Amino acid sequence: MMMGFGLNLDSIKELDVPAAQTEEEMNLYITVVAASFIVTFLMFFVLEYIVKIYNPSFLKNLSSSNRTLLLTQIQSNIHAIIVCYLSTYVLYQSEELKADYIWGKCQLASVACAVTIGYMAADLLTLIIRWKDVGEWSYVFHHLFSALAFIYIIFYGKFKFFAMIRLLAEYSTIFVNFRHALHMFGMQNSSIYFYNGLMMVFSFTCARMIPLPIYIYCILSISDRPDYHSSLIGKLILWLATCVLDSLNVLWYIKMLKGAVKVWKSHKNNASPSPVSASRVKDIKQG
Repeated sequence: MMMGFGLNLDSIKELDVPAAQTEEEMNLYITVVAASFIVTFLMFFVLEYIVKIYNPSFLKNLSSSNRTLLLTQIQSNIHAIIVCYLSTYVLYQSEELKADYIWGKCQLASVACAVTIGYMAADLLTLIIRWKDVGEWSYVFHHLFSALAFIYIIFYGKFKFFAMIRLLAEYSTIFVNFRHALHMFGMQNSSIYFYNGLMMVFSFTCARMIPLPIYIYCILSISDRPDYHSSLIGKLILWLATCVLDSLNVLWYIKMLKGAVKVWKSHKNNASPSPVSASRVKDIKQG
């Protein structure tokens, strides 16, 4: 017997097997991963080439690290827009996914996971190539953990519902990246910087804070099922995401709210909004 779970090893072996995936489905997911990787990776260098040829003055005043970071954030926003649409659509439309939090089937959910795997692999490769500019080990660990989690979800067909909730967080990434870009170009005192900051707080609330108790409640609602306990890796993926990422999200959210209150008061007094530091914005993005 497994201590604390009441399952014998034979039952675990029977339950911890990939869900029925057809060869066509697996070929589709592999194709999406490859396409997402190639498009994302090439996009960085194509954008860099276009800017250098047609508008070299655009990035002239930026440091090498900021130029690289800006281009990767364009990639990040395109990915965020795609997966936000897919995850929102899936959570709204897929009754089967909502009916079974563990084995609920939805091909589009797996496609969204595949897009993210390809993006993260490409972003990780770009980070390695431009390590002197934007290299950070926290990004490496974040991307590796996230990519492996989505690979597990696609291969075993488990926990797609939770993956879609996780991808909703990309809504706030769009405004975080845009805020950082405005900061790089010295637009901290502009109205667009102020209103983008409000949208960043709003999207962070809706995409990361509100789903958090729903995410935990849904995990607890399946905690008495044998197929939930059938894989230690699966449970680690679910709970590490909450214990690590959501703990950081709550910490950043508290700081963000404090900053938003100060900015709002200064804005009402016709003062310049206080900027968010570049390092804080990068931290938020990792969440």
